[in-house]
Amino acid sequence: MMDYLELFNASYSRVLEFSDEKKNFLDRFYEIFLAKSEAIADLFDRTHMSAQKTMLQDSLFYMRDFYLHRTTNEYMQRIAEVHSKSKKNIAPELYDIWLDSLVEAVREYDPQFNGDIELSWRIALSPGITYMKFMYDNL
Repeated sequence: MMDYLELFNASYSRVLEFSDEKKNFLDRFYEIFLAKSEAIADLFDRTHMSAQKTMLQDSLFYMRDFYLHRTTNEYMQRIAEVHSKSKKNIAPELYDIWLDSLVEAVREYDPQFNGDIELSWRIALSPGITYMKFMYDNL
């Protein structure tokens, strides 16, 4: 049997450790994500990217925790509220692009990347993404 949480955790550790001469995993993810559309790039126009990368690391931790325990936490609730229609209005379809961009960066930065690792990222993050999408109209 495949332990997707174990695969995700190992892959996540590898991508954070690996970096090329110019950028690390988080830099590359944002480079990929912001290049997906002008609308996405515009959302980050006035964003302090160093703080944003820290928030991404926190988000990945809490989304992994959400997958593991299936219970929400204050962090997830706060992020869902900030991203909801009534606040920053982050459209639900952007989460799919976010995940695809993340997987694209993992593909580049995890030397052991394969289909099982890709699936582990998608499985581990999907419950949190579903939560964020649901809360968009419900906060």
